[in-house]
Amino acid sequence: MTGLIEYGSYANVLVYGPLQLTIGYYRLYANKSPHIESNRSFNADNWKSSSNYLGQEYNLNLRWNVFRDLQILFRSGLFIAADGLNALNDTNTGKYNALNNYPVYGRYIREAFFTVEQKF
Repeated sequence: MTGLIEYGSYANVLVYGPLQLTIGYYRLYANKSPHIESNRSFNADNWKSSSNYLGQEYNLNLRWNVFRDLQILFRSGLFIAADGLNALNDTNTGKYNALNNYPVYGRYIREAFFTVEQKF
């Protein structure tokens, strides 16, 4: 219903006793490619092309079951934007790295946080 398609997988690994590690990898696609005719920065004049591939995400989560009803969680993620997301946001990705032709800025979204869950 949102027009987004996500492919990926994850694995849960019991590291030691109550400590669980989750590793995940996902790819995000739109069901249609964005139109770039009206974009100001991300357009064909700047040698940009559109696709429905929005990007990929890596996740790393740690869950520690301190007690049966108390859990401490660390969640983290890294999202690497692709041409589809840059076309939707009309983002000029800036200078390119000479080694792998990736933009130097405007390419990554990082996230990390701690939570504590108590069941009543």
